[in-house]
Amino acid sequence: MKGFIYSLTCSKTGLIYYGSTTDTEKRINKGWPKCSCKNFISPKFEILEELEFQNKKELLLKENDYIKNNICINRNVAVRTKETIADYNKKYVEKNRDRMRENTRKYEDKLKKIFVNCPNCNKELKKRSLRLHLLNHCHHQSRR
Repeated sequence: MKGFIYSLTCSKTGLIYYGSTTDTEKRINKGWPKCSCKNFISPKFEILEELEFQNKKELLLKENDYIKNNICINRNVAVRTKETIADYNKKYVEKNRDRMRENTRKYEDKLKKIFVNCPNCNKELKKRSLRLHLLNHCHHQSRR
């Protein structure tokens, strides 16, 4: 298939938006409802690259290259790969580590206060201890 990487440039501010399409005429006539450049004044549409691709992901990966390597107003990348998702998750955990630990502590404190009865021996246990209790040797013998 044939695809195109294009840019939209605002004639007043010079801000640039990068995108990709397989049909330039349809894209020009459709307008720009999915991008943040709705407020562009007389946007200049320019085809930056024409390329052949086997699947849509190849085209979107090329668009990603333009978004990552140039100054633009694109808020999102066109497609996320396993590597970019893993990188995002790693950064998210690093940034939010303290908040995540606090939430975990709060959740565990709630579990400490919840009591349940064992379905086998009717012993009252903390909910967080039930799983280990059920794995206890005496429960294994009673199942046989």
